[in-house]
Amino acid sequence: MFHRLPVALLLITVFTLSSCRKEEDLDCTPGASSATLDIATFSQLAIGNYWVYERRQVDSLDVPINENVRIDSLFISGDTVLNGLTYAVIREAQNGGLVPMQRFWRDSADCIVTSDHEILFCSATFNQVVYTHLQSPFLQTDYSVSSAMVPLAVPAGEFSAFVMRGQVTSFAPYPVLPEWKHPRSYWAYGGGRLKWSVTFMSSPFAFRYELLRYHIG
Repeated sequence: MFHRLPVALLLITVFTLSSCRKEEDLDCTPGASSATLDIATFSQLAIGNYWVYERRQVDSLDVPINENVRIDSLFISGDTVLNGLTYAVIREAQNGGLVPMQRFWRDSADCIVTSDHEILFCSATFNQVVYTHLQSPFLQTDYSVSSAMVPLAVPAGEFSAFVMRGQVTSFAPYPVLPEWKHPRSYWAYGGGRLKWSVTFMSSPFAFRYELLRYHIG
């Protein structure tokens, strides 16, 4: 069974309620050395929750190359059952336009996973490989989460974040990727994903996403 809120209503909420930004209290952010952190405090997959991001084109030093800023968002529009498992339905809007494609995420043990079995983040398994993505016979990425939290400032405020890093290994004929192109995403307790970048094999630039505001009900 598929449950959802009207998409138009959610889009109006995402792009008009700019006052719903939440600020994190760094003194109350738990460290990795504490008890196992509930993955739901990172995923926040309740219907109606949303995250609005600034998207900028940046160079290899993470410096914007122009003044152009696009506003993209992710929001939870409902839930659905796939292969006997319940997933949250993730919708995306790019610069105000709704993207037709839907994504499906769920909490599984201490990880946020997709319907394609990709692991987006883990909240209790640190400093070891938790997921390997084979892009081709010549390219693979091993993901791990560091137990050391880092301070991170984004437009939504200042946070303490866990970092999920991808270590890319390439084999001939693929070239070796520079370190700045290795994937990295930042996640905050109670806030979700704060920042990540999208890179391309032959491009000298990347697209950086940083949290602008969010609503968690």
